[in-house]
Amino acid sequence: MDSFIFGYILFISTQFIREFILRKGTEAKSFHLGKVDKLSSVLTASYIIFFCILPIFLKYYNASFLNEYQKMGIVGVIIMILGMIIHFLSVITLGRYFTRTLAITNNHSVVRSGIYRLIRHPGYLGTILIGVGFGITSYNWILFTFIISFLVLIYSYRIYAEEKMMLEQFGNEYKEYMKESWRLIPYVL
Repeated sequence: MDSFIFGYILFISTQFIREFILRKGTEAKSFHLGKVDKLSSVLTASYIIFFCILPIFLKYYNASFLNEYQKMGIVGVIIMILGMIIHFLSVITLGRYFTRTLAITNNHSVVRSGIYRLIRHPGYLGTILIGVGFGITSYNWILFTFIISFLVLIYSYRIYAEEKMMLEQFGNEYKEYMKESWRLIPYVL
C-alpha cells in the first residue's frame, strides 16, 4: 500500500478514535468557547478540515520530494504511530479533563501523572508528530511545508492560551509544574 494512502487512513482513524471513542462526557464534547479559549479551538479544529481535504488536491501536484528515498514513507508512518500513541496516552491520562475547547471543568486540578510528569502538552506533541509523519508520507514539499507551518502556528497560539488559562486558575501550583516539566519535548523545549 502507498505510504500516503496508509498515512491518510491513519490520520482519519486518529480523528475518529479521538472524537467518537476517547472523548467522553458533555464537557469533553462541548463546542462552547469561553473567553480564555481565544478561538484557539476553532484554529485547532480547522487543521482537521485542511488535512482531510488539502492532501487530496496536493498529493498529485508535481511538488514531490524524497521520491528516491521510498523508505521515508515508512518513517512517516512510524512517526504518525508514535504521535498517535503519545496523543492517546495524554487523552487517557487527562480523562474527564480532556475537552475540545480550553476550559476549566468542575473539580479541575493540574494533572502531573503519566506522560504529564515530563511534558505539559503531550496531546499537542502527539498531534504535531501525526502531522509531521503525514507530511512525510505525502512526498510533497508543499503539503509538508504547509502542515509544519500550520501546526507550529496553531499550537504555539494554543499553548500560549492554555498556559495563560492554567496560570490564572492555579497560580503558583501551575508555575511549579512548569518548572518541573517540559512544554513539548523533554530536555529541548
